[in-house]
Amino acid sequence: MREAIATSLLIISIKSLIGFLGDIQLSIAMDGWFLMGFTMVTIIGSVIGVQLNQKVSITWLRKAFAYLVFIVGINILIFH
Repeated sequence: MREAIATSLLIISIKSLIGFLGDIQLSIAMDGWFLMGFTMVTIIGSVIGVQLNQKVSITWLRKAFAYLVFIVGINILIFH
């Protein structure tokens, strides 16, 4: 289960990066400071996630991941 969640998050990250690179090609103005801050928060979150991965039960991890996917899905439906 831990590997499946990590793989899913990696795929989501790659898809997001590809979408972002597509926006850059369209010459949309990007705020560099915002992107740098967002990237730092993402890196810090990844490090914390790796540390928590070994300490959290599988049951809780499944529920948390399901809620995360649901919330992301709702946001995509609403805002895109």
